Amino acid sequence: MSSSRPTVPNIGISVPSTSSTSTQTKKDKPSPLRSILAGSTAGAVEIAITYPAEFAKTRTQLNQRLPTAQKLPWPPFGAQWYAGCTTLIIGNSLKAGVRFVAFDQYKSMLSDAEGTISGPMTVVSGFLAGATESLVAVTPFESVKTQIIDDRKRAQPRMKGFLHATGLIAREQGIRGFFKGFLPTTARQAANSAVRFSSYTSLKQAAQSYVTPGEKLSTAATFAIGGVAGIITVYATQPIDTVKTRMQSIDAKRLYKNSFDCFMQIWRQEGVLKLWSGAVPRLGRLVFSGGIVFAMYEKSMELFDQVDPEKKYLCTCILRMPTERVSKIGRRGSGEVVLVIDQRDTNGFMIIHATASHRPPRLRAPGLAYIYTSQAPV
Repeated sequence: MSSSRPTVPNIGISVPSTSSTSTQTKKDKPSPLRSILAGSTAGAVEIAITYPAEFAKTRTQLNQRLPTAQKLPWPPFGAQWYAGCTTLIIGNSLKAGVRFVAFDQYKSMLSDAEGTISGPMTVVSGFLAGATESLVAVTPFESVKTQIIDDRKRAQPRMKGFLHATGLIAREQGIRGFFKGFLPTTARQAANSAVRFSSYTSLKQAAQSYVTPGEKLSTAATFAIGGVAGIITVYATQPIDTVKTRMQSIDAKRLYKNSFDCFMQIWRQEGVLKLWSGAVPRLGRLVFSGGIVFAMYEKSMELFDQVDPEKKYLCTCILRMPTERVSKIGRRGSGEVVLVIDQRDTNGFMIIHATASHRPPRLRAPGLAYIYTSQAPV
């Protein structure tokens, strides 16, 4: 190594010292931007393919409470099976993006210093991600979708599409019209995400043990694992989904006092098995949606790596400098940079991950090398 050392700017934050070389590599953390883009793409593709199954599930659940003469007719397969589809494509794209970025962020918050997260904490991360997506995206869009489908039972339907229905609901019901069934929807989404993410993560880890270290699972394997996670999710959460759909129907305010009253009426008057009404069409959708969403998410991440191999969009940089010259480095302008000493490279340089709440400042010094990357310590 040359005797000429770069001068490191002394700008205010102490770097923790270390007496031994760390060989532990931090786990990769996807950037929020990439999580949102990959999740949104996966969500849009998934619902565009599987919407007829969603239509069948919703209509089955709405018909359960109606006498035979009043049951909603089943139209010939075609355009009518996509009633409310635009609503759900927009909503599903948004909610999938929110779900994945929220899950990644909660998982990061609940992981240990080495970036490892336990099974129970994975469940908690999924639960919190589901609650977040329900508030931000799921409840408003699903409320509109359910009211559009339920409106078709009228002799002359009033709602002509997503935009028209949104305006009509806003004028007649106010903001509350978009949050019908908020509690059961939040419970369903939280349970869905907790079950789906934890089962997918566990199954993926089990599958990874059968492949060469560092080798990625095939698209078919990812699809299959996502499909199995979908099956588990359906049967674990279907009663909540049934209550959610009933509470979002047009007549819900007249029929039920609240979500618990709805649950008890179904239990007492229709039987416990009615809580699983719509499970078969939902199963058909979630098995495929689970496979499509996770496969599309993984493939989108791989595509981003190909399109942007240097990962310039993310808030992380790696700095390499001689170990004995690392003393203080940190604040430039208004941004505080937090340093974590990770390991030494083969030349005796200490590799430092610098992360910030925004794009980090470019710290310049003679001989100081830096690159932007997405591989932030978790």
